Amino acid sequence: MIRTYIDVDGVLNPFPWMGRTGDFNDFENHNIMFVAEKGWQDGRTLTVRLSRKMVQELKNLDVEIVFNTTWCDYPAALQELASIVGLDGTRQLYYDDPSGALWRHYRHQKALKLVEDVKEHGEPFIWVDDEAIDMDGASHVKVNTDVPRLFIVPNSRTGLTMENISTMREFISQHSREA
Repeated sequence: MIRTYIDVDGVLNPFPWMGRTGDFNDFENHNIMFVAEKGWQDGRTLTVRLSRKMVQELKNLDVEIVFNTTWCDYPAALQELASIVGLDGTRQLYYDDPSGALWRHYRHQKALKLVEDVKEHGEPFIWVDDEAIDMDGASHVKVNTDVPRLFIVPNSRTGLTMENISTMREFISQHSREA
């Protein structure tokens, strides 16, 4: 099964202060508490805008969804977000960073963890991220993996769009194993 590694902020949670011009009209605000663990959000409540329709479109792709996001440093907050949109039990890549130092390099850390996971499973994958791919992630992943891959870079203001999902659907149809 094709894996889809997905970010939260700028993908599932478009940035509301930047305006909203995307394809989904059912966004709702949710307040999620970040338990004091590590990083810059410790002990704060963050308001996120989530679309159940967007997530349903992702689920309709019949892929394994894997969270690859800085939210992985906050498992309780990520689980709350996942339960709001019906992604309970979604696997997440954990960053092994007890000091919190990797926050300064989180974009590169996303690529490193993705490569580790791809090497373990060796199947085609999709990576959806509004920042890390464009920074240095794509080049690192291209050099260190040899399976078919698709990079989707949504606009942070709109998050994932139906055009992105259509592109993903085409990739899946080309690279899914025959039953």
